[in-house]
Amino acid sequence: SGYAFKYLTPVEVIKYQSNAFSTMGGGWKFSYYGSSVNGTSQRIEFDNSDILEANILPWDITQITKFQYNSTTGDTAWFLWGDNVYGAYDNVVIEEYETVSIETDIDVGVYPVYAAITPDGNYVYVANEGPTNEPGTVSVIRTADNTVVATIDVGDGAHYIVFTPNGDYAYVLNEETSYGQSGTVSVIDTASNNVVETIVVGRWPKSLAITPDGDYVYVANTGVTMNDPDTVSVISTASNTVVKTITVGNRPHYIVFT
Repeated sequence: SGYAFKYLTPVEVIKYQSNAFSTMGGGWKFSYYGSSVNGTSQRIEFDNSDILEANILPWDITQITKFQYNSTTGDTAWFLWGDNVYGAYDNVVIEEYETVSIETDIDVGVYPVYAAITPDGNYVYVANEGPTNEPGTVSVIRTADNTVVATIDVGDGAHYIVFTPNGDYAYVLNEETSYGQSGTVSVIDTASNNVVETIVVGRWPKSLAITPDGDYVYVANTGVTMNDPDTVSVISTASNTVVKTITVGNRPHYIVFT
């Protein structure tokens, strides 16, 4: 499970460090530090000209698995780690560190590593990798009341989610962590929250991205060994099949579109 903190202050998806975000207009910066970052401090910082340190986490902050922005309106920053998702209500305004607090926690699956919000902002889908060599899951959280309304079984090592522009389908990337096994993409019908297709892609896929028109999903496959091909799988969303495999450079990880 993991944690999510929801703040009234707008946040945009600009990483100025791997562990930090800047708000719209540059008024606030969010960053976290732990032993994995500087070896000593464990804190979350909120910065609007002066550094405000909020020691609000009674847990080992080095266990954070994802620190990311996900919101259609720009009001939510998600922190995922451990076995829960934490979501604070939007009446929390960051004025000084004493006002920052965890308002509620939401239990999700084992080892959540990614969260994505539907285009309409009504649901958050959390990818839970799950135990080693066991199927992962996707937890569906309704943002109106921060309640898990569905848990969907997907492939082993679920860790990335994108939606079609109309929000009708979610594409979940599964690493399939058993040695030598190809990765897969689970296609979820968001109306029923059922998996309607499982698509085999390359070995050890790391990320996926959907084209702006929603017609194709591109998957970056890094491979497991030096002998594995480094490829990008192109999935047609009309047929949910791989229509092309593109050989690229060594160990591709991320994909963006113009």
